[in-house]
Amino acid sequence: MANTLPLPPDFKGSIENCLNCTSACQSTPNMSSLFIENGILEIIPFTYIAPKYECNCDDGTTYFWQAINESMPYTANVIKSLAYSIQESNKCNLCVCTEDNLCYTPVDHCSYSIDFVPYCVEQECHMYGIVYQNPYFKTQSFIDNNGKEYQGPLPYLDPITTSSTYLKISSISCNGCQFLGYMVWSIFEKVFDSGT
Repeated sequence: MANTLPLPPDFKGSIENCLNCTSACQSTPNMSSLFIENGILEIIPFTYIAPKYECNCDDGTTYFWQAINESMPYTANVIKSLAYSIQESNKCNLCVCTEDNLCYTPVDHCSYSIDFVPYCVEQECHMYGIVYQNPYFKTQSFIDNNGKEYQGPLPYLDPITTSSTYLKISSISCNGCQFLGYMVWSIFEKVFDSGT
């Protein structure tokens, strides 16, 4: 990826090196991260702001974006300040996992839309998942691995705040949720538990 600044080569390869790379980037101020499984960018390429750093792991890459200044998600979409965006695709069996170890799949794989917004609230940075859902949008919501349908805030009325219920996304896959449950949680639990 030409616009991305890769970290030194000694960070690449193993899960341990991926963890070290991810920890180093995670501690960089005003950065939001997203693990993207190998192969997704060939199906759904980046179309908005390019990531600033990347950490290559065995089964995917953790990308890091500079946080934006716009707290209203719909405005971030309009001014094209998103990190990433995915709409329904018959080539992608989409799964998104959150920092609290829940994974979500679309209720209807033929009708969904989710934006990824890098944003910091009180110096805590996350990649917020903005789901566009009925009845205010034509697309459907997502359902978690416990069978509960997600009902998110309205992205054109509700800003991102410490109390908002936008999803805090850690990873995405186009091969369902089984892969992410093992690979990403093993990496990100260590990163978040270490406080880096």
